[in-house]
Amino acid sequence: MDYGEGEHMNHEPSAPKIELPGLDVSVLFRRALAGDLSAEEFQGLESRLQADPHLRAEYVKFVDLEACLHDELQQRPEPLVVPLPARSPSWRRWLVLGATAAACLFVMAANWLRSDVEVVQNPPVSGDQTVKLPQPTYLTAPLQGLPDVAVVTASDQPVTADVAALAVGARLKPGVLTLSEGELQLDFLGGGRLLLRGPAELHLVSATAATLVSGAASVRMPYSQVGFVLSAPEAAVIAAGTEFSARVQPDRRTLVQVYGGMAELSLLGEDGSTLISQRLTDQAAVLVDAAARQFLPVTEPFDDLPRVRDLVHAELVVTADYVRQVEQSRPYLYWRFESEENGRIPDALDGPYAAQILSDDFSRDAIRIANGVAEFLPSVTPRCIASVDLVPDFNQRDFSIELWMLPTELKASALFSTVLPGELPSPQHLNFLEIAFNTNLVHKPGVIRFLHRQPPAIAGGYNLFSQDVCTPGAWSHIVATKSPDELRLFVNGQLIRTVSGPGTGASDDLSYRLVLGQLGTLNNQRQFQGMIDEVAVYDRVLRSEEISRHYWSIVRSVPLASWRPVGEDESLIAWRGR
Repeated sequence: MDYGEGEHMNHEPSAPKIELPGLDVSVLFRRALAGDLSAEEFQGLESRLQADPHLRAEYVKFVDLEACLHDELQQRPEPLVVPLPARSPSWRRWLVLGATAAACLFVMAANWLRSDVEVVQNPPVSGDQTVKLPQPTYLTAPLQGLPDVAVVTASDQPVTADVAALAVGARLKPGVLTLSEGELQLDFLGGGRLLLRGPAELHLVSATAATLVSGAASVRMPYSQVGFVLSAPEAAVIAAGTEFSARVQPDRRTLVQVYGGMAELSLLGEDGSTLISQRLTDQAAVLVDAAARQFLPVTEPFDDLPRVRDLVHAELVVTADYVRQVEQSRPYLYWRFESEENGRIPDALDGPYAAQILSDDFSRDAIRIANGVAEFLPSVTPRCIASVDLVPDFNQRDFSIELWMLPTELKASALFSTVLPGELPSPQHLNFLEIAFNTNLVHKPGVIRFLHRQPPAIAGGYNLFSQDVCTPGAWSHIVATKSPDELRLFVNGQLIRTVSGPGTGASDDLSYRLVLGQLGTLNNQRQFQGMIDEVAVYDRVLRSEEISRHYWSIVRSVPLASWRPVGEDESLIAWRGR
């Protein structure tokens, strides 16, 4: 009989039950696993398992439960080992135990596959055995539905198949990251940036928390984001608007060095909550001595601590074929940022819709036109690029919006917005493209969002979200299209989302201003930080094959950003193929 044909098992005729007087089957199962059955009892159980499919199913479930309980009581999961009876079994006993163990392992393997566990290279070594890992490894938590918590944004690890899941752009869920040597930088989806230096072990807990088990790390958390918590043995640092480094010393004491801003350092009690704390400011360094319950000031500099790296901006290598493809699609507006005079940017097609840089004295240097791209830097006051003249009848017909963008930070960032003139404190939008982050809507943080609402307002409308999170330091090609009954969002040449139905893309005959880099022209809401290039607007819906051709005519040359050695200036790389 084939025990694997589960769907036919319920149709078998009932088998005669072989009774074992005075013994409960669960007791039998447990004693069988421990090898405590007599020869007569084992023979009776063997016969029952062969003849009764229901009992076989109960045995499989019992062994599976025992394995799960065993795993829960261990610090690290161990492979299931089914003990055999101490007495020498016959070949038939081996056959029964082999068949039931195989069925048990089949069930466990099926459950394991369904749990979507991702294991990269080798799992952690159990017990006290120490093994030097030649490659970085990453092991996610074995739970379903875990969200992404971080994106790999820079690495000096060799690109091999063994570490493909830790390549730049990889999305990581909660799990364990080990690094034998070198450095790896992560952008957490809560806004923090962390650089890990090997040998080290880091536990990714959430989008705003991680635990440094060994080694050294550096964290930068902008003021505009929520706090980030880096825990270490018996210590934790809460950072917001701060940059600091931490190292777990060989004696398990934790060294913390603050470089800028302010951080709260806690010494943790036995229950894992704060026992005592100290506020650290610029350039402060302390050693957390949990045994003495003290923060020991450190005066000598620690030049060997890692520091978070800025991403060197990689310019988009625009090919002549790409420009030709776009021109053949006949946009009525094409901003290429090849030149700028007194803050004015001409239309590359010599059309009527030039752009201008809008800024004040505080944000004068927050937008730079260089090497054929528009670079947007942080600013405390409004700064944007906007069309000089209003675009009439923008939403009277179909339209398509196309651009390339490279973010340098993961945060709420408006890329392109279409607003009514005469702005209120909150501009009235017809639509916008943005990197969505910490909104009141359901989506992953750091994804692309296309919103279209008609009539223009400050709330409502249809939302189209991508699923993949943007990668800081990497260029993305984005196209949004609108027709009266359909909205579409394309990312990197692929159709990502479609919303259709009567009135989905309602039209009007109003005039609009086009804005890059923030939500409107009079406030600094959702300022984008990074680069934007090759902005084109069409009065028709681009076909899918056109969008694909545009993307593939340039993507072969799209570089990733590299990281800048500590101390170098922030000048742009002057390489751009034309």
